[in-house]
Amino acid sequence: MEASLGRPLDTREHVHHRNGDRSDNRIENLEVVGICDHARIHHTGRDPSCWVEVECDHCGVEFERQRSQIVDGGRSFCSRSCYVAAVERVLRCDHCGVEYRANHPGRKFCSTECYIASRKQ
Repeated sequence: MEASLGRPLDTREHVHHRNGDRSDNRIENLEVVGICDHARIHHTGRDPSCWVEVECDHCGVEFERQRSQIVDGGRSFCSRSCYVAAVERVLRCDHCGVEYRANHPGRKFCSTECYIASRKQ
């Protein structure tokens, strides 16, 4: 599909098979749709009261999530890459001073070795 479009698919785009046959990859059977639209196409029989539209806390794209998956005060992300980009931080190791990337806010050391060395001091 990307070759026929002449560009890579955006992370918020899906390829939908118009006739429902996932093995039929003829270009005339394929269309690019947004994540929300694709979910609506395939899940028409679900109870709409169980779903709510939310906004990704990182990129701002709207997508649907089940109400039961939403935690009060929790954050919502449309993809794993948005989650990682939002929570990943560049920190400096308390022991050796090297910069490292971490996705846990309480992290203080770049490695187990630095953690152990720091405890021995």
